[in-house]
Amino acid sequence: MPRYRPFLLLCVAPLVAVTACAQRSTDAQPSILQAKGDSVRVQFLDATSAQPIADTEIELWSDNGIRCVQAPCLTNGKQWKGKSDPYGRVVIPKSALNTSTTLKSDSYHGDLVQDASPVAGGSWAIELFAEEAGDPGPHPLKLIDARTHKAIANTPVRIETRNTHGPSSAESVSSNALGYILVPFQIVVKGAENSWVVAPGYRDAHIDFAWTRRRMSLTPR
Repeated sequence: MPRYRPFLLLCVAPLVAVTACAQRSTDAQPSILQAKGDSVRVQFLDATSAQPIADTEIELWSDNGIRCVQAPCLTNGKQWKGKSDPYGRVVIPKSALNTSTTLKSDSYHGDLVQDASPVAGGSWAIELFAEEAGDPGPHPLKLIDARTHKAIANTPVRIETRNTHGPSSAESVSSNALGYILVPFQIVVKGAENSWVVAPGYRDAHIDFAWTRRRMSLTPR
């Protein structure tokens, strides 16, 4: 049936790309798609305050990641709704998860497959930033110890903008309990190509604002 070949080629290529991206992300840490059992327990945390997102309605949309330019397109799309408990935890059926699984509440959104991390007891956690209207705010960046793969939490950090003669400006911040720092928006705009993180006990590291998942590994000295 030759008339269907263009459609098949268009669908297969995106599927290969999605699979490759998923493999790269799982190289760094386990994927929630690999969790055992019929359901997963996920704790939702506010990345700014490090507090649970408690008693909050959560919606999930999932599909197999295929994107087509012509119908029919079998994405196996599903929707699921739940609510977090007072500790921010939700039990989600594995059947609601797929290669692409986005979540949304009144104030938060995220990618459950890309952003969820395993924690003790076989559970998972996802750190979310509240959506804010208006001008872009600070750029969140999670600092990770390259040796232990743990967050560099509650640590004073200096963000330097450098030129050929050395630092031209510096901003002092501290990581929070989850290891996040907030890079001021003016640094993102004016010094994105020459910004560095300086943390005690670690080698200076150039900030790449194009990095995904808002994570940056620092190498101990």
